[in-house]
Amino acid sequence: MRRFILPALCCFSTASPVLAQSAGGSPSRSLAEVQVTAGSTAVKDLLDTPGSSTVLLTGQSVEASSSQTLTDLFKQVPGVTNFGTTARNSGLSVRGLGNTQFNDGVSSSVGLYVDGVYQPRQAVLAMGLYDLDYAEVRRGPQDASYGLGSTAGDLLVQTRAPEPGHRKSLSYSVGELGFQSATAVFNSPLGQSGVLGRLSVYGQVRDGNLKNLYDGSMINAQNKLGLRGQLAWQPNANSSVRLIGEYGLINQLCCDFPLLGPVSRGTAASDAYMQFQRPGTNPADRVVSNDTPNHQRQSLKALTMIVENQVSERSRLTSISSVQDLSYESFIGDNTPLKLLSGEFSTRSRHMVQELRLSTELKRWRSTAGVFYLKQRINGQEIGTLGPDIARYAFGGQLNQASPALNQSNSGLLIDAVVPPEAVNGLQVVTPGRQEADTLSTYWMNELALSTRTRLTGSVRMTASDRSSSVFRFQRGGNLNASPLAFTNSLNVLGGLLGQDVSGVTFNGLIQDLVGRNFQRTDGRRDFGMSTTFGALHRLTSESSVHVRLASAYKNGGLNLAGTPAYVPAQFERERLNGWEAGWVFNSTSRRLQSQVNVFQSWVKDFQAVTFDQGEGLIRVPRQSVVLNIPRVKLQGVEWNASGRFGANWALGGGLSYTEAISTRFPNAPNEDTNQADKDLSGRQLFNAPRWSGFLGFEHTLARVNGAQWYWGGNAMFKSSYFGAVEQSRTSFIDGYEVLDARVGVRSLKPGWQVEAWVRNLLDERYLSGVSTVYGIGDYGGIAGDARMLGLTTSFTLGP
Repeated sequence: MRRFILPALCCFSTASPVLAQSAGGSPSRSLAEVQVTAGSTAVKDLLDTPGSSTVLLTGQSVEASSSQTLTDLFKQVPGVTNFGTTARNSGLSVRGLGNTQFNDGVSSSVGLYVDGVYQPRQAVLAMGLYDLDYAEVRRGPQDASYGLGSTAGDLLVQTRAPEPGHRKSLSYSVGELGFQSATAVFNSPLGQSGVLGRLSVYGQVRDGNLKNLYDGSMINAQNKLGLRGQLAWQPNANSSVRLIGEYGLINQLCCDFPLLGPVSRGTAASDAYMQFQRPGTNPADRVVSNDTPNHQRQSLKALTMIVENQVSERSRLTSISSVQDLSYESFIGDNTPLKLLSGEFSTRSRHMVQELRLSTELKRWRSTAGVFYLKQRINGQEIGTLGPDIARYAFGGQLNQASPALNQSNSGLLIDAVVPPEAVNGLQVVTPGRQEADTLSTYWMNELALSTRTRLTGSVRMTASDRSSSVFRFQRGGNLNASPLAFTNSLNVLGGLLGQDVSGVTFNGLIQDLVGRNFQRTDGRRDFGMSTTFGALHRLTSESSVHVRLASAYKNGGLNLAGTPAYVPAQFERERLNGWEAGWVFNSTSRRLQSQVNVFQSWVKDFQAVTFDQGEGLIRVPRQSVVLNIPRVKLQGVEWNASGRFGANWALGGGLSYTEAISTRFPNAPNEDTNQADKDLSGRQLFNAPRWSGFLGFEHTLARVNGAQWYWGGNAMFKSSYFGAVEQSRTSFIDGYEVLDARVGVRSLKPGWQVEAWVRNLLDERYLSGVSTVYGIGDYGGIAGDARMLGLTTSFTLGP
C-alpha cells in the first residue's frame, strides 16, 4: 500500500512565507503579498487597479511554508477556510460563504482556476500543490474578465511554465510518522526546435496516525502522487502555445474518525442493545475500532492547451481548452467492530472547458470580452451492503429506547426469529445517479482611466445552464425468503385485487423500513442569470490609494443527485449575492512595506448549503449529499493584511479577519433531535465560518559563514470557535485554536542548496480541524489536527 520516495529527492521546507530578497542578494522567502487587482490573471500594481481584496502567495512562499494542501495554504490567508474530510468531501469558504461538493449536482460558491482553467470539482487539488508560480486568493465576487464567475471569491493557482535554459531541482523532506515528501523538476529546451519542456513529479507518504483497536493496525495514512508534463513554444513573434498534461493519484487507508460525544439518543440506544462500548469520544486519543477500515482512491487525468495570439498592436486573443477525467472511489466501514454495514461509493466526472477571451488596451481604456463554455458528464453509484448484525442493531435500538433493560442477550433471539441474520446478510442497497450539464457564459469588462489618479471599472456577465439527471434506488442480494414472515409478501397480490397498498405490513415492506424505499427520479432544469460589478479607485499619494466596489453575483441552481428525504426538494434554487466593499492600500516607494485594509457587506439569497441525507429507513446513512437553500444570509466584516522588511535581517507578514456571516432567515434547518427540517437557526453564525482568524510569520537571517547564511523563523495561525455542520448540532462545535510552527536552517548565498530542521505544531496543540458525519445528523466524527512533528528538509537546484 505504502510507496517509498527516493531519498535523492528533497522536500518543501516548513518555513514561513517570509522575505522576498534578503540584503546582499541572498536567496530568501517572500511574504504573502497583498494585492488589489482588476480581475485579470496577471498580477497588477496594487495601487493602480480597482478591485477587491486579494492575497498573493508566490510559489517560493508556498514551498517555503510547506503548503502541500489547501488547508496548509489557507493558514496564511485569514477569512478563507478549507474544510472537509476526504478529497471528495472538501470545500472552500471565503468570508464565510462556501460549500462542499459531495453532491455532484452543486457548484462551488468559490471559483477554482488552475492555469486559467475553471475547475468544476475542487477535489482536483487534493493530489497536492507542487511547482507553483503563485496562488492568488480573491475575496468577494470578481469582475467579469475571465472564467465562469462566483459569489464568494476565487482561488487562482498558476503552475510554473517551461522557461529557457537547463534547470533541475530536487527536494526531499523526512519527518516523524514515516513522513516523506519529494518533488523533482526538470526544465530544458528540446533540441533546436524552439520548444521548451518541463517535467514535474511530486509524491507524499505518511504512516497512519490513528490506531484501530480492532486489529491493532495504524490507519489514516497518506499516499499521493502527482505528475505534470509541459511543452511551450512560439510559432511566430505574435503567438505562443502552452500544452499541459497532468496525472494525479491518491490511494490510501483513510479516513476514519472517532465518534464525538455525546452521541445521539438513537445511536446510544443501539450501542447499549448490542452491549457495545465505544473506545472513546476524544479525537486527540486517536483510536477507533472498525472491522472495515476506510479506503479511498482518486485519480486525475487532464490535458490543457493555452494559445495566445497578438492579433493587433493593442489586442490579444486567448484560447483556453481543457479536458479532464476525475474518478473517485471510497470503501467505508460502520466505525464499529460489529457486522453492520459497509459502503462503496464511486463517481466519475468528465468535463470539457473552452474559453475565448479578447483583451484590448488603449491609452486610457482597457476592455476584455469573452465567452466560456463548460460541458460536464457525471456518473456515480453508492452501494450499501448489510451485515448479519444490522437487524439487531437497528430494531434493537428501537426496543432499548422503549425499555432500557432490553439488550441482545435477553431479546436478540426474538429479533433473529423475525429477521434472521442470513436473510439480510449481503443485502445491498444500490443508488446510481448521473447528470449531464451544459453551461454557457458571456462577459464584458471595461476599465477607464479618468485621470492619472482615478480609474473606473465595470463589467457584466450573462450565464445560462441546462441540466438533466436521474437517480434511483433498489435492493439486491440477501436471502429474504429465510424469514418466517416471507409469506406475508403474498399479501401484495391481495392488495392489488382490492386496490389497496398493503406493502407496509409485508416482510419486504419491513425491510424497506430498515433500508429505505425504492424510488426513481428523472429531472431537468434550466437557469439564466446576470452578474455585474462596478469599481472605482483613487490614488491619494504615490504610496496609497482607496477603492470602492459594488457587485451583484449569480450562481445557477441545480438538481439534488441523492436519494432525498421528503422534506428536501428535488431541486435547489439559484444563489444570488448583492454587496459592496471598500478598502485602503499602502505600498511604500521602496516596496519594503505593504498593507491593506478592506471592509465589506453583502446580502445573499438562497445560499446553497450541503447537508446530510437521513434517508427514510432506520439505518442512519452518513451521506453529506443533500443541497438545501438557506433563504437569507448577511455577510459583513473587515480584513487586514501586511508584509514588510525591517532592517537588514528581519521580515514580518500577517493578516487578521473578522467576519459576521449570519443566517438572517433560516427557519427550516435539519434538526438532530426530531430528524425533521424544523430547527430555526435565524440570527446564527453560518457553519464553517469562524468570526476571527489570523496569521503571523517572521524570519530572521543570521551571520554569513563560508558562502552560506543561517536563519530562523516561525509562523502562527489561529481561528475562533465555529460549527462544522449546517444544522449546528451539539457535537459539530469546534473550539478555537492556535498552531505554532518553527524552523532553523542554512542555505547557500547563491541558489543551490538548503538544509532546514523544522517542527510543526510546536506546542502540540490538541484541536479539531473539522468534523464528519458518521451516522447522519447528530453523530459526527472528529478530525484531530496534526500532532507535533519534527522533520528535516534538504533541497538542491542545478542551473540558472
